[in-house]
Order: sequence, then structure tokens, then C-alpha cells
Amino acid sequence: MEVNTIKRVTNITANYFYNILNVTRLPRLYYPANTTLACNTLKVNDKYVSEGVIGDLGVIVGSESKADAVYIAKSLACTFLESNKRPIWGVLIWNTIYLKYDQVGFQEMIYVAVNIFLFRIMK
Repeated sequence: MEVNTIKRVTNITANYFYNILNVTRLPRLYYPANTTLACNTLKVNDKYVSEGVIGDLGVIVGSESKADAVYIAKSLACTFLESNKRPIWGVLIWNTIYLKYDQVGFQEMIYVAVNIFLFRIMK
């Protein structure tokens, strides 16, 4: 491939992902009061309904130990923005049976978490 073609494809790809991941900023993110506080196996704290948080995506993180499950982590969107149906609150649940507590394990956790959220946001 020619260098100019590679640069052009890189720019097109970068613009695509910038536009897909670009979100309208919210002044404060609240967990909707009209939605159940149970999201998968986790319960959302009441303070996120009344006080909210500063951010564009709320993530509740938890863990479970399931030897019969074959996943390192699972995620689920709990609530969506009314205007464009974008996920605004979700959970990430680690299966501690498969976690390694060393530098490589930490890198794997970051890799899995980032990929799970990119997949869920872009889905």
C-alpha cells in the first residue's frame, strides 16, 4: 500500500471512531428515579438518584465467584438516555475465579473492561 493511502485510511478510521464515541456532555448524571435500583446482581446506591455524579457514563462495579461460568467479566446496560437511547448507567461484574493478581492479570483486567464498555456503548 502506498503511504498516502495508509494515511487516508487512518484519518477516515480516526474520524469514524471520534464521531461514534463523541457524546453530548451532561451537567450531572443521575440514575433515573423511575427505574429499579437492581441492575443484574448489583443494587445501585440511592445517592446516585438524589445526588448524581459528574460524568457521562455511570459504572457500578462488583464481583462474584462462579466456577461454572466461563467469563472473566460481564457487563450490562441498566438505563439509557431518553433522547438517543445511549447507555448512561451500567454494571461490570468480575468473576474472581478467573482473575490473576499480578501485573499481567491487571493488564488483562484493563483490556477486558475497556473492550466490554466499548462494545456495550457502540452496540
